[in-house]
Amino acid sequence: MPNDQLDPKYLVDFLFRVRDIHLIAGPSRAGKSTLALQFYDDWSRGDEVFGHPSHPLPAVYVACDRSLESLHAHMEALDMDPVAFPHISMADHTSDEQRTVESAHTLAQRVLPEVRVLFLDGLETLCGGRITEHRDVTRFMLAASRLCRRQNLTIIGCIPSAKSKEGERYTAPQDRALGSIAWMKLSEMAVLIEPTRSSKPEDPARTVTLLPHRGVIRTFAYSFNGPRLQRQAEITVLPPMDAWLLTAPHEAPMSAKQIIEAGQALGLGRWKVYEWISVQLALGTLVRSEYGEYTVAGAPGADSRVH
Repeated sequence: MPNDQLDPKYLVDFLFRVRDIHLIAGPSRAGKSTLALQFYDDWSRGDEVFGHPSHPLPAVYVACDRSLESLHAHMEALDMDPVAFPHISMADHTSDEQRTVESAHTLAQRVLPEVRVLFLDGLETLCGGRITEHRDVTRFMLAASRLCRRQNLTIIGCIPSAKSKEGERYTAPQDRALGSIAWMKLSEMAVLIEPTRSSKPEDPARTVTLLPHRGVIRTFAYSFNGPRLQRQAEITVLPPMDAWLLTAPHEAPMSAKQIIEAGQALGLGRWKVYEWISVQLALGTLVRSEYGEYTVAGAPGADSRVH
C-alpha cells in the first residue's frame, strides 16, 4: 500500500489525482498526442501544468497504436530527447489478443520496473469490447481502475472525441468522447482539446477544457506555434451565460444591449458580460456583423469571416 506521508496525492495539485484514470480527448489531428507529450515533458521536469504545481513520479509513455519510429519523430519535433523520457510502442510488441492495459503495464515495467504513471496514447484500442457500448467501456474502465489501485498506478490515456461543428460548441463537452459516455463518466479528470474554429482546419487555435469529475470546469486558449502548443490565456467561463446562449433565438441578430440585459437579468455585471462576448467571438460561437450585431455561429445569416 502507498504511504501518503511519502507519496504525493496528486500528479498535479488538485487536478490529476494519483491511482486514478485521467483522459485527454480530442478529434483526429486536434493535438491530443502533442498535449500529452508536452504534459509528460513539463510534469517530468517538475514544471507547473495548467498553472498548478506538479509532482513527478516514474513514468512511461506507451504508444498503443503508433510505431516507435513515429513516436520518436514526434518527441524530437517537440525537442524531447527520447533517451530522457522512458517510452515504448505496443504496436511493435503485441498481437491483437495481447492488447490490454495489463500488458501495457507489463511492457512498461520492462522499460522502467518502478513505473508509477502510464501515459497510454490510444487507450481506446486496448478496450476488448466496442468503444460505443456502455457496458463494454464500463467493464474496461472499472478493470483499469482496479489495476491502478492494486499496482499503485496512475493512467493518463488519450482517446478520440467527435468533431464539434460551428454552433454546436455549447453541447456538453462531457458528451463529446467518441463512443460511450462511460469514458468521461469513469475518469477522474478529462481534458478536451478541440480546434477553436472547426470550419477552418488550417487555423492553429485550440480550445482546451478541463473537465474534473468534481469541481469547476476551466477553459484555456492554446495555439500551435510550429509543432508545439502554447497556452495563450485562461478563458473566462460564465455558465449562466452559456446556458442562456443555448436558449437564445438563433435566427435574429442580437445587439450588445440585448446580450448585456440578458446577463444583468442573471445577476452579472456589464463588464463581465462584455468579457464573455469577447471570449465567444474568439471561440467562434458568436459572430459580429459590420453593423455591430451578434449572431450565433451556424445560424442563417451568420458570416464566420466577420469578427
